[in-house]
Amino acid sequence: MRISKLGYNSYYPNNYKENRVTPLNRNLTIVNDNNINFEGKLNKNSLIDFFNIDPIYKFKNFTKDEYLKLSEIQKNQLRKEFKQIEVKEPEKLTSIGETHAFVSDCIKKTFDKRFGQNNYIVVIIGRSLSSIGKSLGIKIGENNVINIPMSSANRFCKNPTSVREYLNFINSIRDDKGLKDFKKYLNLHNLSKNNIESSGKNYILMDYCFQGHSLTGAEQFFKSDEIWGNKKNNIFAVDFIRLLNQFDGKTIEPKIKMPPEDGNIIRKIQSDLCASAYKNYSTVEKSTQLKNTISASEENKNILITPKKKKLVWFNLIDTIMTGKGNFQVKLNQHSIKNEPFYQAVQNQKVEPWHNGQSQYCSDLTNTLNEINKILIKFYSYKNDKIKKLNEPLINNIKEIRKYLCNCYKHSSIISLHDRYNFYKIQSDLMELIEQVNSNLSVL
Repeated sequence: MRISKLGYNSYYPNNYKENRVTPLNRNLTIVNDNNINFEGKLNKNSLIDFFNIDPIYKFKNFTKDEYLKLSEIQKNQLRKEFKQIEVKEPEKLTSIGETHAFVSDCIKKTFDKRFGQNNYIVVIIGRSLSSIGKSLGIKIGENNVINIPMSSANRFCKNPTSVREYLNFINSIRDDKGLKDFKKYLNLHNLSKNNIESSGKNYILMDYCFQGHSLTGAEQFFKSDEIWGNKKNNIFAVDFIRLLNQFDGKTIEPKIKMPPEDGNIIRKIQSDLCASAYKNYSTVEKSTQLKNTISASEENKNILITPKKKKLVWFNLIDTIMTGKGNFQVKLNQHSIKNEPFYQAVQNQKVEPWHNGQSQYCSDLTNTLNEINKILIKFYSYKNDKIKKLNEPLINNIKEIRKYLCNCYKHSSIISLHDRYNFYKIQSDLMELIEQVNSNLSVL
């Protein structure tokens, strides 16, 4: 087993004495039983001091509570240590605390206005926004931000116009051997279906989107009846960049010490994420299988393997906000859906603050088709022929509407006043039909 030199790599294992690592010999070299040498300008006292003095060695997934345990002397020590690594990687670390704090303020302002304070839970999907989720937790409460390991969530993104493809998707979830462990993970984080439906809160799935397939896949996955469903209509999917675009990044107060060249903070955040700089400081590991979710979530909570550099970055994010340096005044752009083309003709459409009219239409259309797929699968798998026969007229109406909506979906990338108008005109009636069938099928 190789133990790296002291610095910003992983900590020495806690059981180094049990492995009978000997004290330094006369050549200032640590030697273990396997004859592996660990060279460095060390002495016995400095090795002991490292474990005794390092203020965050014993802390796990560095949190606000752990930050509050630090003395001012310890905080100053960690600030100096962060400054040392910041100098080595200025393109990634200079102003990282301020940038994260600014983003957290934008997210908080948006969701507070839309849902009300303390009335929502933010579920971060995967690693890209993990460190931003950590900063957001300081603003809204760490229990209100949950980071779910779900790399490559685009694997759950299915074509909503195909009932067969949607059925195969549902069956793949049911047959997944890791589903039991995944639901256990959700229960541990108060994210069971019962929690979602009874808490009275809104649940926001948030991801950074290039094409949006991962966020769409995560939304389809969680809104499937096998996981959460969406009985209370309290699950929302938010593209992080779309949300930020509603803010004026050039009027931030106070100024971030190292803004991008063109003064656009949104482009800076995008470029950092594209370079995967933030993934290096994720609080979860990559997980492409449901059975690995728990281990991927616990990975960084193991003090023996969490790198010091990662903890220092987490410290900086929290320290920036807690010292008041990360409290920004963020200004909304003066954009209104009422100024968009066709607004007056499609007034039944309700547009969320992280959408424009067209993206909201595409999202609503996709979700509606998925709800139709769910009720059709439920109907055809129902065992009571008498109940099925009574519901056939309703199902036939739903299927006719579905044909029209599938055609709308195929042309949804084109701004079509006609399709948007008709979709929002029939949407409420369609959902009433679906609810009626659901209610009838619930009769034993």
